[in-house]
Amino acid sequence: MKAGLNELILALANGRRPLVAVVGAGVSLAATAGDPVASWVGLLRHGLHFCARELELEEGWLSSELARLNAGLSMDSIAEVLSVADSIVSALGGEGNAKYKKWLELSVGQLEPKAKGRVILDVLRELSQRGVIVATTNYDGLLSRHLDMPPLSWGDYAQSCQ
Repeated sequence: MKAGLNELILALANGRRPLVAVVGAGVSLAATAGDPVASWVGLLRHGLHFCARELELEEGWLSSELARLNAGLSMDSIAEVLSVADSIVSALGGEGNAKYKKWLELSVGQLEPKAKGRVILDVLRELSQRGVIVATTNYDGLLSRHLDMPPLSWGDYAQSCQ
């Protein structure tokens, strides 16, 4: 990894075009030493159990949704996996609902880096300080907290250009 970091640093030092590091759930998984909620599948499983418990849904709902998730994963059907994600959002009343926000706070909002996991976050912070743009699709705040930068959503386009 150090050789790759040195190449990136040289690219920055030579004044090449700006570099963009797009990182995803793998970084969160590494930083948290494999916390299941740091992965998309783990987050969905947590969401299904959260819905069943918090909304007091029938046991059949949970079994059915877990079966759909497992089937989607075994068939590599992103459409089926996304359909399960939509079921979670719908059950929680939509993205603007307090129950949805509570779920995210109690799942990805609780993620913390472990000692060994800080290394990858430290590398990304170093790259950011050297001018690399760091972007993520993650829901957790690990990167923004470690880089000491506020998160920007896709809707904050004008601000992200600055």
